[in-house]
Amino acid sequence: MKRLRNWQVANKIGISDSRFSVWLRTELSNERRERVEKALDQLINNK
Repeated sequence: MKRLRNWQVANKIGISDSRFSVWLRTELSNERRERVEKALDQLINNK
C-alpha cells in the first residue's frame, strides 16, 4: 500500500539493491529482519 521500492529499503539499510534482492530470496535472519523492519518503519513514517 505504501509503494516502497526495494532500492529505497536497501538504501536505508545501507546495502545495494542487488544485495537486498539476494536477501529476499531466502528467509531473513532475525538481525536482517530487524534491519529491514526498522528501515520500513522509517520510510513509511517519513512519507
